[in-house]
Amino acid sequence: MNETSKQIANNRRLIIGFSTRLQSAMDKKSLRAVDLKNKLGTHRSHVSNWLSGRVLPNATTLVKLSEALSVSIDYLLLGREDVSHSLR
Repeated sequence: MNETSKQIANNRRLIIGFSTRLQSAMDKKSLRAVDLKNKLGTHRSHVSNWLSGRVLPNATTLVKLSEALSVSIDYLLLGREDVSHSLR
């Protein structure tokens, strides 16, 4: 596997992991996609794209997601739950 292929595979894993953790955090808060959309002031299609693993949100939106879901950005992106720099 060449370097470009490795990078693509790593990016894909990051995006899929993010979408899984986003859904889990939403479930814990009993939030639907429309609820999250309203909390963030974004379009429902953005939330749908994050949940389906199509794209990652931008940095500003990651901060808003972290705050709305009471989880760290590290958790959303990397699955790390033991982060002391949480935005809760």
